[in-house]
Amino acid sequence: MQLDREVTLVPGRSYAVAVQITNPAAATADAVQNIVTFSVQGLTAKITTDTVTLTKPLTTVPQQWDLYSFGETNKVIKPFRVLSISRDQDLRRKITCLEYIEEIYNEAGDIPEIPYSQLETTPEVNSVSVAEETFRQKDGTMMSILHAGWNVSRNAAVKSFNIYVSEDDGQTWRLWGNTTDTKLSVSGVKTQETYRVKVCTVNQLGIASPGIVSAGLYIAGKDVPPANIPHIYLTIDSADCTKITLTWDSVTDVDLRGYQVREGKAILTPTPIADTRYVYTATASRQHNFAVYAVDNSNNLSQVPATITQMITVHPAEVTSFSCTPQDTDRSKLIMTWAPNPETNIAHYEIRTGNDGWDTAAIVATQLKATTYTFQLSSEGYQTFMIKAVNTAGYVSRTACSQTKQIFLRPNSPTDFKAEQEAKDRSVVKLSFAASSGNDIAGYEIRLGAQWNTGTFVAFVTDTTYLYQATASARHRFMLKAKTVAGFYSNVANLNPNGYIDVFVNAYDIQGFTAIQFTNDRTRIRLMWDDPRSVDIAYYEIRQGPAWDEGVILGQRVVGTFFDTTVMLEEETRFWIKAVTIEGNYSQNAAGTPPAVFSLNPAPVSNIQVTQDPNDRSVLVITFDSTPESDIVGYEVRHGYTWDTAIVVGSTLEKRIEYRPAAGGDIKIMIKAKSAAGYYSDEVYNLVPYYARLEPQNVAGFIAVQNGEYVDLYWDRPAENDIVGYEIREGGSFHYGAIVVSGLTETHYRARLELERLYTYHIKAINRSNRYSLSAATAQMNAANLPPRNVAFSRDELFFQEGTHAHTLFGPSSINWQTAGGRWSDYPTSRWVDFGSHIVLKLDRQENGAYYPSGEYVSDALDVGKLTPVELAIRFVTTATAADQTIAVLQFRTSPNGLEWSTWAEFTPAQYYLRYLQLRVILSTETPDKSPEVNIFSTMVDAPDIERAGIQQVNIGGTDIEYGYTYLNEPVLTPTVIGAGLRYEITGKTASGFRAQIFDIATGNDVGGQMDWRAKGF
Repeated sequence: MQLDREVTLVPGRSYAVAVQITNPAAATADAVQNIVTFSVQGLTAKITTDTVTLTKPLTTVPQQWDLYSFGETNKVIKPFRVLSISRDQDLRRKITCLEYIEEIYNEAGDIPEIPYSQLETTPEVNSVSVAEETFRQKDGTMMSILHAGWNVSRNAAVKSFNIYVSEDDGQTWRLWGNTTDTKLSVSGVKTQETYRVKVCTVNQLGIASPGIVSAGLYIAGKDVPPANIPHIYLTIDSADCTKITLTWDSVTDVDLRGYQVREGKAILTPTPIADTRYVYTATASRQHNFAVYAVDNSNNLSQVPATITQMITVHPAEVTSFSCTPQDTDRSKLIMTWAPNPETNIAHYEIRTGNDGWDTAAIVATQLKATTYTFQLSSEGYQTFMIKAVNTAGYVSRTACSQTKQIFLRPNSPTDFKAEQEAKDRSVVKLSFAASSGNDIAGYEIRLGAQWNTGTFVAFVTDTTYLYQATASARHRFMLKAKTVAGFYSNVANLNPNGYIDVFVNAYDIQGFTAIQFTNDRTRIRLMWDDPRSVDIAYYEIRQGPAWDEGVILGQRVVGTFFDTTVMLEEETRFWIKAVTIEGNYSQNAAGTPPAVFSLNPAPVSNIQVTQDPNDRSVLVITFDSTPESDIVGYEVRHGYTWDTAIVVGSTLEKRIEYRPAAGGDIKIMIKAKSAAGYYSDEVYNLVPYYARLEPQNVAGFIAVQNGEYVDLYWDRPAENDIVGYEIREGGSFHYGAIVVSGLTETHYRARLELERLYTYHIKAINRSNRYSLSAATAQMNAANLPPRNVAFSRDELFFQEGTHAHTLFGPSSINWQTAGGRWSDYPTSRWVDFGSHIVLKLDRQENGAYYPSGEYVSDALDVGKLTPVELAIRFVTTATAADQTIAVLQFRTSPNGLEWSTWAEFTPAQYYLRYLQLRVILSTETPDKSPEVNIFSTMVDAPDIERAGIQQVNIGGTDIEYGYTYLNEPVLTPTVIGAGLRYEITGKTASGFRAQIFDIATGNDVGGQMDWRAKGF
């Protein structure tokens, strides 16, 4: 229960909620509200919440905003005495109480009696008489006054008299007043009431006597009745026919108290009403007689009442046009309709069903506001439905409108129920039937078996056909029932005409199964069989083995009427086949082929021929005659002397194959034919090995001729067609010489001579397979009379020794007169400086004394001064040109700024655009006791000539003339004075210009003039 504010609950205490519950449907005033107390479920922890849990459910649910009181129970209740109750203008009441403490009021002991003196007896009056006085006031109101009088003895000690009045024959008394006179008037008495008066004497001590009571006096008031009511009117409420409104003309008597309304002998208003309108509620349909009297203050009725008679009907009329029709889309639903009653006070309609009248009939529906109702039927047969209208007063029609219907809930059975196997899939049984009548058929249930209750459920369908999947060949009994949307079934329909169908689902056995070996592929076997006898064959399964159950599956989902397979062994073989239907049902018996053995090896090739391609000697062309069989998938060709160790040349389907052997010499070719099954024929080879030379011819007619500062090299072109270029080297041998040019396609070449020395050139031809001539052709030329060079920079690495070593060092040469092998005649063109010197660059030794197998030396970066085109010439002499198994390679790289460098490359004399130059020497040896040596390692930078010229006016005193170019060194200057009798004098000269003066030869005076000058340098 959720409260409108939070409360705090403490564990171990009990709480309750008292709710003033309002009942809007209460019939009496006492039942409108009542207070109900509910116990609250206890907690294990203290909590503050606005929602509490009750210990038991509520019989009446409180409404929102009902008053409630929440608090702790089982507490001691303190009693209080109410002292006063007051009310303010807002109708709020204030109750003032005093706590009642019982001990205060308990007397602890006996109270002693005190012997007071006896008081004198107070005298009484002699007698009391009463009388009525009635009079009319100015406003016409009739008033009654009661007069009382008495006398007392002359000697009585009486101070005053207390007057009491009683309206209940002396049971209770009301003090009217105190007087010293012997009479008193009581005003405002009620008419038609009996009064008694009691007079008590009061003595000087204030003690009153018991008093003397008068006889009872009946106050009659006036006796003239009020005027009669002229007219009375009656109106029936159109919204509630039980509500009768009576109105009448008013009476103008000044003492009119009100009006008394009667219906028949029943007084409807025992207390007169002041209004001239009264609403009567009729409780029965009958003749009603109404009368209205005027009543005055003396309760006198008018002599003739105002009357009116009216026939009042409290029951609604009988319902009309009541019909009951089954719903078209659900026959279990009955659509009830009726015409609305003409009364406007109809509250609802009630429908009942039964065969013994309205009172005992079962209620179908009540509180119906509309004029239609859908009833859900549950049983078949004749049923009577009745309807009555109920008005707002709760009265129903006296007579029920009824309809009797015969109810049919089960649909008709389907007809023409039959079954047949599908031709394209005999495992499928097609069930068909004619639909049941009615638009509320939900579907049809199919079962399989002899009886419906014990049959196996097959399917529930909405169509009139169904495809049943049979799993075995057997007799099938199908049953069918129609079902409505409400779930009612029809009677069972059986198959026409016998009630069953015999279903055969297995595939038929295969006929005409044979095996044929291919002639073009001896491993391929074609299995063939006749067309199937039925159209529901999905595929075939083929096996190989002695029997079907022991066979290995070759084809699991074969379609068509043939199947190709392979045999890999020459052994007895049998094949088996079964057909499989679309549903996966096999033939009952497998068809097999007779046992057979199939031969697999192919025939060998013949007539092997080996030749070289004239345009590429590295390619061998191998031809042969193929085998006559058609199942050959290729020919495997090998090169060697035994098949297992031979090199695989390749496989081909043609009768020709090309082969590039790794080396020349005697070539033996072996060939085997290979069948489709992977079987090889016998080995066949060329009886006489073919000798193959793969290198090009040696170059002939090689000569070297000096042509100024160049050398011209000439040679004859070989006759072979596969030569693609030539390579020329300079040095002691071709193997260790420096490459001059490679890939040259012409038969002549011009190279620049850098130094005056003996040049030895070697040349080899290169063919398409990048093979070189077996022997190099050699030509020598002693360069002389070379023009002078502009040596801008030169450096001897063996002298400076400022580079970086990696397993190399500068040291004494290991070659001397004792270690140089051979005789002097073995070196006809060599000088001693080419073989050894005092300090050389060579490989360093390891800890074990052996030379490192390789090492390198990198020089410092050489700065030529500026970025400029230069001719590089390097004198690089090494013993590697004469010593076998050692190599010395010179590489270089250039840079325009010292930061960005080209890649390392082998040095070739040429012109380069650079500022910085760096050299690298790579040494290697194949024997640990021999190292290549660099005997001469000098670099020369030859700058090209730069020539500048001009004509300049020279002023008296001299003029500075710029070359327009800054040379590395001071250039050669050739000045000429223009004019006769003049001479020049150079007074200053730099790499970028000079200062000149012109003098008169005769006088020696500085006269100035024009000068023609020419500067040449680098």
